[in-house]
Amino acid sequence: MQTKKIIGIALCAALVSSMAAITVSAGRDEVPADEMADYTKNHTFGVVGAFNSWGGSEEAPVADIPMTDPDGDGIFVGIVQNVAAGSYGFKVRTDHSWDDSWGEYESDHERTMNSQTDCSVTLENTADLIVTLDTNGEDSVVWPVTYFTTESKDVSAYGLVGAPTGWADGADIAMYEYADGKFVGIFKGLSGDTEFKIRKDGAWDADGVKTNWGAYEADYDRTQDSQTNVKLSLADASDVVVFFDTTSGTDEDAVAVYPISYTVIANGEVVANEYTGKPVEKTPDTPDTPDTPDTPDTPDTPDTPDTPDTPDTPDTPDYYETQISDYIFFDNSEAKWETVYAYWWQTDYARTYDLEGNDYGIEKTTTEDGTEGWQPVAFPGTQMTQIPGTDVWQARVPFGAQRIIFNSGKSDDQIKAGETGYQTQDLDFDPAVNAGQVYTPVITGDVETDYKKGRGVEKTKYKINNGAWSTYEGEYIMEQLGEKPVVDPTDGGNTPAPTDGDNTPAPTDGDNTPAPVPTTGGGTTPTPSSGANVPQTGDVAMAAIFVAVAAAALGAVVLSAKKKERV
Repeated sequence: MQTKKIIGIALCAALVSSMAAITVSAGRDEVPADEMADYTKNHTFGVVGAFNSWGGSEEAPVADIPMTDPDGDGIFVGIVQNVAAGSYGFKVRTDHSWDDSWGEYESDHERTMNSQTDCSVTLENTADLIVTLDTNGEDSVVWPVTYFTTESKDVSAYGLVGAPTGWADGADIAMYEYADGKFVGIFKGLSGDTEFKIRKDGAWDADGVKTNWGAYEADYDRTQDSQTNVKLSLADASDVVVFFDTTSGTDEDAVAVYPISYTVIANGEVVANEYTGKPVEKTPDTPDTPDTPDTPDTPDTPDTPDTPDTPDTPDTPDYYETQISDYIFFDNSEAKWETVYAYWWQTDYARTYDLEGNDYGIEKTTTEDGTEGWQPVAFPGTQMTQIPGTDVWQARVPFGAQRIIFNSGKSDDQIKAGETGYQTQDLDFDPAVNAGQVYTPVITGDVETDYKKGRGVEKTKYKINNGAWSTYEGEYIMEQLGEKPVVDPTDGGNTPAPTDGDNTPAPTDGDNTPAPVPTTGGGTTPTPSSGANVPQTGDVAMAAIFVAVAAAALGAVVLSAKKKERV
């Protein structure tokens, strides 16, 4: 059966052995078209059926499985988890009541709303049931209910990868296509801070095209190959339903902004809906044309101000000597490289200044059309300075760096040309902690540990997998510098694009895939979206009209009989 869209999660209640064959409700025949937006915004939707005792009774109610629409496309989705083998009837209804409900389409009455026919499903094994209600039609009488089980539906090419899976190859959580080009997957029972991404065919890239997506990065207008993971901060044990929409953004050959959205459900209640794609730009209303103001009187000509005194020439700034904490160090006594370089980066980029304002770590570029900009210095990065009479090399502490690689100074082009290069593993870096520290690699074996995988079979670069940071207490080159300028390391709109290749900070290749890189300050607590993305309960006046109309039609008698049948 064709599926629509999915979101929403809840734990299944106890299964019952029997199910009702007919559902009777006393709701409206139709929601007027001009009330549609308010209707979906002001009512909640849920799945109720034999798997949760049809909502229980007034004395012992059982919560409906919540349905949500986090990206506001009008398709509400719920997931009934771990449904045991067997046959079940179910429906979609509003506000945990039978005022309005939707079931199988009845051709005799041309309706799904208040249909007397339950939706039904049969499972041979325990699986999840995914149910959608598409509210995009103008006539609520025929809003379609679609559904499938994870037992009956093939998994898609897309999968969830992240901290809950250990970022491990082959451990991706399957996603399912619930509508054309739209996919859904679920993390079950998460808590605390965690991060994730989506990737295709279990790979970070394919044939040179990046096949992974994360949170939207405004500086680069992308979610594809985003260097920012989607971050969650969950107070309680929660289920997280994740949606991936490939119908927006650009074409398949240049995917840039396919959005990710998700819903967090704890204790059977929706606690957050989040959209992590490109923000939707809303066209503001055209303001009324203001009245033409009266022409003001011509002001008197002001007196010519006195010429200000010439300010005194400022004193020459004091000079001072740098401290050991202004540097990081590398112990080259075992590696014995001819020269030592440091390559650093962060989620977007990293850079450093000396105390006179000279900039390292990025370089100015000019494109073919003459546009000037900035980009990170290519690998191997910044050359360090050897401290005379020692095997220790030093470099200025970089702004914003979260990862760093010490290396022997061979560029990727040199490596491809057949030269041999060496480097440390990708190291975590915190300026507040590592300032004034020395990194000492540990060499094991006749060759400096494992062959580093990369582009091309001709690559001869070896990676030292062991080493440690420690406090540096030796000699260093003390610099005499002028007053430190105030420098903004982010540089506004000139943010350079991150480098590509095996030095890209996002997890990209094989055993060298780094763990996800958290931004300073930890994860971001997901915040519920506002507006049409968060269904609200209420509408007491409308409910009262429902009851009055139902009572006039003797529907209340039928409803009472049905509720007794559901107990």
